[in-house]
Amino acid sequence: MCTPTRPNVISAECNDRGPCREPGYCSCLAGFGGPTCDRLLGPDGERLRIQPERHRAKIHFVFGIKATPRRGLIDGIPTGSDLDTAQQAVLLDGLSQELIAALCERLELAPPYHVLPGTIKCPLLTLKRKRLAAAAAWPVPADDVLPLLRSLELSAEASQLVGVRKDAITERQSIIWLAVSAHTNVPSGGVGEGSTAALRAESEWFEGVALTANEKAAAEGSILRGWQTSSAYVMMEAFDEVVSGTAGCVISGALLTAATLLILTGSLSLTISTLVGVVVVLICFIGYLVERGYELGVIEAIATTIFIGFACDYCVHIGQVYRTSHGNFTRMLEHCGPSLWGAALTTAGAAAPLMLCQIILFQQMGEFICVCTGLSLAVAITFIAPLVEICTPRRTGESGEGDSTPSGGESVPEVRSSIPLVGAVTHDAVYPIIPVLNLRRGAPEASAEDSDEDSDEDHYGSPFAPQAAKIVTHARTRTSFVQSRQLNSTYL
Repeated sequence: MCTPTRPNVISAECNDRGPCREPGYCSCLAGFGGPTCDRLLGPDGERLRIQPERHRAKIHFVFGIKATPRRGLIDGIPTGSDLDTAQQAVLLDGLSQELIAALCERLELAPPYHVLPGTIKCPLLTLKRKRLAAAAAWPVPADDVLPLLRSLELSAEASQLVGVRKDAITERQSIIWLAVSAHTNVPSGGVGEGSTAALRAESEWFEGVALTANEKAAAEGSILRGWQTSSAYVMMEAFDEVVSGTAGCVISGALLTAATLLILTGSLSLTISTLVGVVVVLICFIGYLVERGYELGVIEAIATTIFIGFACDYCVHIGQVYRTSHGNFTRMLEHCGPSLWGAALTTAGAAAPLMLCQIILFQQMGEFICVCTGLSLAVAITFIAPLVEICTPRRTGESGEGDSTPSGGESVPEVRSSIPLVGAVTHDAVYPIIPVLNLRRGAPEASAEDSDEDSDEDHYGSPFAPQAAKIVTHARTRTSFVQSRQLNSTYL
């Protein structure tokens, strides 16, 4: 129970966080709860989870300095700030002291999810309370502000909120600017859930507080104006630019990949199939981020951009090997399978130790590299490989396994040789062995009388000609036999 106070008068029995109403209970302000308003609540009414001090964003309200900084002529980087000479005459007058102290009191009553209690540093409010506790006059003369502030023995952090300049001639010191600082319960460096969006919302709230203070000063006839700033806002703007530029980076990366593939391979179908694989991998990766609860921050944006290269490698390898294997699906998998597995294992193996690091950036990048590598391998083998097999047009009598099927439907077994052949020797596809054996087009067929070793070597011009001639003769004999059986069955 508390002692009831007048309406809207903050009660000390309620921890200065609300008035005490009849018949003796605390009416807590927004963000506070409990019988004595000692519980910190979030916007949803649940207990507030306080961020570590090193992660919190620190907000400053500045008086006496122009809001627009000086910038470099060439690069536009801020190089310093200028004093607001118009406010120097009124910075420490009685009305300005009251206005700045009132702003600090307003921040103390703010909800804890906006301003954490106990984090406000306001030299003038400290001076006001000390003067009122000692029954001394308030506000104080402008010339007495600096000596009185020094007598308070402010902390190092609070002392940095008072700007003092020493005159080179008279050696007289004077206050030229003042500031107020407060911590908000939002991460400042892009760490934590929704930090960038939450920080932007906090900046808008603090901007509203500054505008309200300026309007109050203008209503009372003062030219004092303040503005709010934070080093966290620089990171927020940088993150926003990185995230907003992710779509443009992905599109430009995909176009550059397509142009490179077209130039190096000269195949439009290979380029399209690779881009399809890249899109599928990125969609799966974004789905993984959503499932894991990651938001599109700077780490996720960078990973999404650079992983185009990861996805491209596996897909283009599948397509190129399929082209060189003349549409033989089994031979393509036999050739590129070990290469893809080896590349995936080495990449994931190199990135896995990053997940054991203490730095969040390295942890997430290691996780993302392993996941993207697995997705790229899976999409290349299970999606791109069947896709190119289905979509590739075939000649009559050609199948993906290298076997030939005559018009009558009876398959002819593949004839294999001990010499490296590019394709199988069949009744209608003798040409695949020509590039390897250097067979002359239009050479006369070997007859029974001219089947000795010398004549074969003359006709085919290769040291492998005797074996090649036997293979070709065997294949043609089998083909003639099959065709004669089909012809006899037709007449029967």
